[in-house]
Amino acid sequence: MRLLRLLTLFVASLLPVAAAATVTIPATPPMTVYRFNGDLTVPYYDVDRFLAEGPRRPAGRLTQGSTVIPCLVVRNGRPVTDSNGTPYVGFDVVVDAATATPEASAQLERVRAAREGLRVPDHHCNAGTTRVIDVRRLFDLGKNPRFEPPRRAAPAPPPAASELDAIVRAFHDSVHCAAANRRLTGRRAALLRAWTAFAGDHQGRWPAARIDRARQLDLVLRTALFEGHLDRGCNAYGACERNAIVLSIRNRAVERCLRGQGCRHAGDFEGVATKVSQYNIWDEFLAQTSGLTACFLRSDLRTDPDIARLQAMYAQSRGPAEAILFAGERGLRSVFPDTPQDRLRTLRHYYHPPAM
Repeated sequence: MRLLRLLTLFVASLLPVAAAATVTIPATPPMTVYRFNGDLTVPYYDVDRFLAEGPRRPAGRLTQGSTVIPCLVVRNGRPVTDSNGTPYVGFDVVVDAATATPEASAQLERVRAAREGLRVPDHHCNAGTTRVIDVRRLFDLGKNPRFEPPRRAAPAPPPAASELDAIVRAFHDSVHCAAANRRLTGRRAALLRAWTAFAGDHQGRWPAARIDRARQLDLVLRTALFEGHLDRGCNAYGACERNAIVLSIRNRAVERCLRGQGCRHAGDFEGVATKVSQYNIWDEFLAQTSGLTACFLRSDLRTDPDIARLQAMYAQSRGPAEAILFAGERGLRSVFPDTPQDRLRTLRHYYHPPAM
């Protein structure tokens, strides 16, 4: 898809003036500034300085997850490229991820709808364009940023299935969890800080060790839910898949602790579960759009169809996850009764079966 957009840009730049008067092409869609597990910001350059010295000194930076409308900068009849022929394109910012507010989703949806089906003579920038960015950092992802919906009157929360479940649900209903999603960027770190603040405010209600276990359970289950196939919902296949993901996290933290897999010390389920290179869902952009860091167990969201499905999957997987993580050999046997222990303890890599 991205290669097609590039070809379209170049074709547009080469159209003869006479042909451009009669031929139109699809307008460029909103595109996302993105580099998987890369730096939070991506550089852009002043056009004139770029033409003189290439991509040496950035004029500024765009935050990952920002949305732009790209256009083709043409100088002396040729598009602007680096020394290797890579296009550097102009852009207009639609959503700046560094400053985005909850209105950004609706704004982006309006722009996307306006450009859907729009046809233009070419993709050339206007004469006032002064900035260019590496086109390899732009992707047509079609995803909107997600923020916490406003709080509303909540029904009574469901009875907790365990003490850890009660702590996790209390966190999701707390102001601390809500604070993790007020900004679009840095949500993984914000979620971890929110758990720390929650623990400090509730140290008299639950023992610190129990809150720490609940924190780890929450992070592992977030990973299992979103790393698993969400469309499988609460069927047996979906539940089995989530159990296998939890088991892989448990083994990476207990059986063989490797820093490259996020494990900082034995039993570090949190570090393993949120390692971006291992579980891609914790990537900066995906955390902005997936709901991974959201307070999806909020009591007031139980009637929302999409959120209710997540809550049901959490409820289905919470018990097995507790057993796998914290109940030792007995817990493993209870979840995987027909599998030898030595085989269970060596599972450290999980892949979606359909991808195999």
